[in-house]
Amino acid sequence: MSKQLSDQEIDRILFKLRDRLDFKEQGNVKEMLKRARSGGLYKEELHKELLRLRADCQISSGDTEAIEQAIFGE
Repeated sequence: MSKQLSDQEIDRILFKLRDRLDFKEQGNVKEMLKRARSGGLYKEELHKELLRLRADCQISSGDTEAIEQAIFGE
């Protein structure tokens, strides 16, 4: 199922993750979410983007699951 995210929803998600992500990581995730939301955000697409951020050392390995849960609430 596709998830449509507004700027306000992205900010709310990042607020939920404020204890897990530092300022730089929050910026990286925010830019990724803005890019990925153009056609709707799918769970598989989000997972791939998060793995890409992790591979580029832009987020830590434990943050992937927390970000997915904050967005899709599962």
